[in-house]
Amino acid sequence: MLLERAKQYETASFKGLYHFIHFMDKLKLNSGDMGAAKIIGENDNVIRIMSIHKSKGLEFPVVFLASTGKQFNLTDLNQNLLLHQELGIGVKYIDYERQVQYDTLSKAAIRNKILMETLSEEMRILYVALTRAKEKLWITGICKDYFKQKEKMLQQMEQYEKQNKKINPILIKKYKKFLDWILLVYFYENEMDDLVELKTYSKKEVLTFCEQTKQEGINIIEKLEKEEKDENKIEEIEKQLKKEYPYELSTKIPTKSSVTKIKQKEETKIEISFPIPKFMRRRKNIIIRSTKRYLTSFMYAKVGGE
Repeated sequence: MLLERAKQYETASFKGLYHFIHFMDKLKLNSGDMGAAKIIGENDNVIRIMSIHKSKGLEFPVVFLASTGKQFNLTDLNQNLLLHQELGIGVKYIDYERQVQYDTLSKAAIRNKILMETLSEEMRILYVALTRAKEKLWITGICKDYFKQKEKMLQQMEQYEKQNKKINPILIKKYKKFLDWILLVYFYENEMDDLVELKTYSKKEVLTFCEQTKQEGINIIEKLEKEEKDENKIEEIEKQLKKEYPYELSTKIPTKSSVTKIKQKEETKIEISFPIPKFMRRRKNIIIRSTKRYLTSFMYAKVGGE
């Protein structure tokens, strides 16, 4: 991000480090959160994990659409008070004498309207998810009892026939998961086998597969540990890890400082002791020896005088 801002700064007529720092401070003050830096490009060979909303307008060779067995969030429909921009307000009717409450006709109508709008939005989101892949699309989802769910779905499909070659809206309204909608299309269309391959795995099969994969990983690690170690490579790695940065002192010097901080540093008293230079040590010794001679002569003179 710093590189991008520097390029943006170079397009202007200003030059110099001082003006660039001032430019960054001003930009940060006006923009607030400047966002995250783009450390990868659009064509980098990486795995991207993102929401369906973030993937809108993008395409990828292979796409994994996960957690399709999760139910839509419809908790807002259970509120005591429902609001709609066109239909208005929907409330519950409370009978205080009988101590009962139930939804009014207006609330039921608003609830049904919001439900249909929510399902329509979820359907648009599913369309975005299904159209991101160029070559292959993997869809995963968890179902409690797949075969029981399949039997129930086939019975309802016989009950609610197609309308204008489309799935009956009543049947779509009954299911509130991406996985259920995908299975409805799969069971309705007889020609889907050429495009879609449906695979089901039980919980036991998944756990067995995970255990086998884990054991294979352990075996690979044990095999690598038994192989002969290249001492030269280890020494080179240790040398690189223990290498000291020659300009470490420069990293501790601040790029800029305020007047208050400089003043605080000046007010802080630091006691520094330096060793006595050699020439001063010699002079000190001469003074001490001369002082001793003088005191000795004085004492002899004093005693002789007495």
